[in-house]
Amino acid sequence: MPFYTFIMEYKGGIYVSQIEADSNKTALIKWAKQLEVSEIYGFELNNKEELISEMRDEQPVLLDGLTNVCCVSALISDESALIHFVQTDKATNNQQLSANN
Repeated sequence: MPFYTFIMEYKGGIYVSQIEADSNKTALIKWAKQLEVSEIYGFELNNKEELISEMRDEQPVLLDGLTNVCCVSALISDESALIHFVQTDKATNNQQLSANN
């Protein structure tokens, strides 16, 4: 199953999370549903519900010249959220990048 990394800019903060999903569209909705409200500055439960609703109607846009990178935006209680997400591969055998590589 594809693995996605999400980067959201909202109210001057940048929030990064990862999920697995079957497609770009299902990843977008699944990501919005799994957001942890308490970890996002100025974000409340009603904002999350608003975001989920908007993501159901959004169509991810592939960015020109890039591979597997999409973008969407949302207006949440008069605040804009810019969301980029990238289909990535998980490191095999739990290998992770280190700062020394």
